[in-house]
Amino acid sequence: MVIGPLTSPKDADRIVDILVSHNNLHTPATAREPFHLVVRDDSDVVVGGALGWTAHCWCYVDILALVPEARGNGEGTRLLTAVENLARSRDCIGVYLFSYSFQAPGFYERHGFTAFGQIADLPPGHVTVWLSKRLDGDAQ
Repeated sequence: MVIGPLTSPKDADRIVDILVSHNNLHTPATAREPFHLVVRDDSDVVVGGALGWTAHCWCYVDILALVPEARGNGEGTRLLTAVENLARSRDCIGVYLFSYSFQAPGFYERHGFTAFGQIADLPPGHVTVWLSKRLDGDAQ
């Protein structure tokens, strides 16, 4: 066997398929369904959005970002609410994500997320904070 770089995007798809096949032996079969939400200003310019996927009845937010000018006026709350609504529409029981200490862990906590793990010095001098929120009202 040889270990090396991907030679085609299909290589990455194959790796995902291997893991999903294994997981589906142990859990109800599920597929990773990506989502992409975009925030545009009045001039139709993209000023932020959210990217992630749903799988195993949970929604993972990989990226949620807004340009500085779009922060502090409720747009982040509207975007996070849109993610939660999308998760509910896909029958998810919760949403999870991470935020660096210099980003927005407090924002997520103000919106009902609870920290469930941290990694110090990722990136160096900062902390990665993992957060989750159940959408069914149960404990984290």
